[in-house]
Amino acid sequence: MKKRTGLKGSRPSKKEVKVKTAEDRLLWKLVGAALAALAAFFSAAIATYDWQAAESAGGVGGKNLVGALGNMFAFGCYRALGFAAWFVPLAMLIGAAKTFAKIPKDEEEVPNRRIALRVCGLILMAVAVVAILQLAGKWEWVRGLTEYMHIGKHAGGMVGYWFVTCGMEKAVASFGTAFIVIGLLAVSVCMTAGLKTVREWFAAFAEIDWGEMFGAGTTDGDGAAEARQTPAPSARGERTAGTAPVSAGRRAPERKPRKAISPTDGHLPGLDLLDPLPRRLGKTGEAEETGAKLMETLKVFGVNAELAGMIEGPVVTQYAVLPAAGVRVERITGLTRDLQRALKAKTIRIFAPIPGEDTVGIQIPNRTREIVAFREIVESAEWQDNVTWPNDGAPKIPVPLLLGKNVAGDEVVEDLSKMPHLLVAGASGKGKSVCLSSIINGFLMCRTPEQLRLILVDPKGGTEFKVYEKLPHLLVPVVTDVKQVVVALRWAANEMARRQRVIADSGTSDIREYNGSGKGERMPYVVVVIDELADIMIQAGRDVEPVLSRLMALARATGIHLILATQRPDVKVISGTIKANIPGRVAFATTNATDSRTILDENGAETLIGDGDMLYRASDGLTVRAQGAFVSRGEKNRIVDFAVRQWPSVMDEELKDQLEHANDEEGGEPSDGGEDVSEEEYERAKTVVIAGNRASISYLQRQMRIGYNHAAKIIDLLEARGVVGPARGAGPREVLAAE
Repeated sequence: MKKRTGLKGSRPSKKEVKVKTAEDRLLWKLVGAALAALAAFFSAAIATYDWQAAESAGGVGGKNLVGALGNMFAFGCYRALGFAAWFVPLAMLIGAAKTFAKIPKDEEEVPNRRIALRVCGLILMAVAVVAILQLAGKWEWVRGLTEYMHIGKHAGGMVGYWFVTCGMEKAVASFGTAFIVIGLLAVSVCMTAGLKTVREWFAAFAEIDWGEMFGAGTTDGDGAAEARQTPAPSARGERTAGTAPVSAGRRAPERKPRKAISPTDGHLPGLDLLDPLPRRLGKTGEAEETGAKLMETLKVFGVNAELAGMIEGPVVTQYAVLPAAGVRVERITGLTRDLQRALKAKTIRIFAPIPGEDTVGIQIPNRTREIVAFREIVESAEWQDNVTWPNDGAPKIPVPLLLGKNVAGDEVVEDLSKMPHLLVAGASGKGKSVCLSSIINGFLMCRTPEQLRLILVDPKGGTEFKVYEKLPHLLVPVVTDVKQVVVALRWAANEMARRQRVIADSGTSDIREYNGSGKGERMPYVVVVIDELADIMIQAGRDVEPVLSRLMALARATGIHLILATQRPDVKVISGTIKANIPGRVAFATTNATDSRTILDENGAETLIGDGDMLYRASDGLTVRAQGAFVSRGEKNRIVDFAVRQWPSVMDEELKDQLEHANDEEGGEPSDGGEDVSEEEYERAKTVVIAGNRASISYLQRQMRIGYNHAAKIIDLLEARGVVGPARGAGPREVLAAE
């Protein structure tokens, strides 16, 4: 049975690479020890070269520490390579260091072609170094040094003489030879160290503060730092400026955070914080066997069809069955239970037809399931290409949703800003909380607090979101009380109204256009994540539903998005209003078809097998099956700890105060932060901006520890009284007043 390659989404499997055994690793270390010993031997021989003994008739070792053999080796190296003789033990030492590098227990073996490339790079580097020394041999002091050391007539030895003097210089002269040799040296460094390592060197070089290193004062100031955007992950396999995902087994270079760090100065987490990828098992032929059994069973029940193709996924395999002419689709869909019994499958999902094709799709669970690791999605090209936030401009996906892999094994990354809200529902214990963790940690891997802020709601007492309590992306601490939920949602509605006015006054249509226009300070996206909607709707549905409806209908243009999750998908919780305003749906396994129709408006979720198996409504309106990504507790802790070290926590103090007094205001309308600015606050703010010689909402927010809305009102008042100038793009305002 051959795999069908013409099906959309199918792709060839990766080449299997065996994992290093303990014996392989021991042999590798022994080779390294031998190289280190040879490097020490040759270094001693070259360092104690006795030219008189080497040129004497007897040819004995003379004063050489390693005797006649060492002296002969030094004589040959000096004559052949000149001063580049020292490159021989250096190359051996580099090779020894590579063999002693720590390799994770489940790391894949280094391919032979990569080892060959590194060796060729060292040889090419030796040739380039010899050529450079031969060119330098034209200087008087270099010739004097070669004569003094009695290493021959040429600084680059006989190799340099034949390659440069007798070859290159006759063809392109000394000037052209110099350029060619420098190019060869650069190529050899890339071959030896690898392109990833070279990029990391350049990134580290770019991060050096030369002014601080040489004692010069910096004139950059906080204003310039605020105008800079932190780069998000770049190309697959690495990130710029210390944010790099690194390949398995290589750790990103350590970068210490700067003093008095601001949110725009931090670095995004790298792949070194994530667990190594699990070992993948090879194909066992299970899919072909099941496909043959499937067609045999259909034939037994009188259905004339052929197997048009199949796509193996991490959890299920999708078979494309082409019915013969005159065979009704209902004959196949009506055999669901019979096929399930014959194939001994836990569940079978049949959908007809496959969108865009003339075949019937039959999805059968694999006997051996693969875990979709969180790291697999983050280091994929799909994630890197779409979520990267460039220094100038906007990313393809401003608010990325990391979900998992579909049946074809392709990464599922959706854009929440287009949905613009998401409903996640399913029976208890089927993967809902893990899905929310993957989404939240996906945000943390690619967005700074100045690009995206979070409000996390967990009415179950904070058990699910406890790990995120100190997260700098939070606008307020994790909300655990139902009355506080009402306050938080009303704040979001007021913030939405304020943003609508600002966007309208700027002449732009939405947050993306506003942030790119440079007509004011950039607004961060805000995502409100509610873990258990059912409990909130039962206790305060009358207060919550109108606010939710308003946010769902109007908040998209202002960059405020909702993720609502529940384990009770019934119509009392997921009302018609909520469903009408949330086209984005994720359904995990349900106990019956009624719950599936409540979530997706169609059957199917009742046939899922649990443990992250999901159906999600894609951006094109089609329902797609996928396996959710798994992020471990250790990964969550490391990512959060990294974020806490990188950025200070700047919460909205007004909203925080409203939440703390929510229980004291029975039935009271929460304040929207519209109270007037006191003279004491005004004077304090004026002192802060004049002393710091800068003025912006975020700067004032950090210095005075106040909320964003209140800081914006103070800035407006300072502008009205002539203390600061008008907004000028993403940079800080000009301070007009003097002390």
